[in-house]
Amino acid sequence: MVIFGRMWNEFIAAGSFEPFVDLYLDRWIHSDQLVTLESVHPPVRARIVGITPDYGLLRTIPETYKAGGPEFIDLQPDGNSFDMMAGLIRTKK
Repeated sequence: MVIFGRMWNEFIAAGSFEPFVDLYLDRWIHSDQLVTLESVHPPVRARIVGITPDYGLLRTIPETYKAGGPEFIDLQPDGNSFDMMAGLIRTKK
């Protein structure tokens, strides 16, 4: 509880998750993982690069960039499911 208390106080003082982003990403197992996004049409191969700083959405970069296409594809956790074994992110049904 001592560690949680210190972290909670830091969170309250900062007013955001910002002080913990590096710690979170250091321990996060999905960084740099190549996945197939089935939640977009057509499905796209993309690399997980982290989370968005504003809302904490899963941030991916398409493996091959197409002119006029998105630089990032950000995914909401409540609308997508992640199949780690198959390397797929698909829309929840």
